Amino acid sequence: MISDWIKVRITSDPGHTFLDRMIALVEGAERQKTPNELALNILLAVLTLVFLLVVVTLQPLAAYAARRSRFPCWCRCSSA
Repeated sequence: MISDWIKVRITSDPGHTFLDRMIALVEGAERQKTPNELALNILLAVLTLVFLLVVVTLQPLAAYAARRSRFPCWCRCSSA
């Protein structure tokens, strides 16, 4: 006779199954960064700072160049 019921008996305690142990191992895995990864992180931080410095100085440089040129000022700078 075919029925629509399945009986399952669990023989392990909650949290002590193979899958629980594998998940705990993956979640707890940590490793040290390699020297290349450290160097790349430092390089990216320095390049980010350089990029921000360049972007911040563009507006004052444009205003100065507009005041010194004979063309009308297209940026929001005070006309001298």
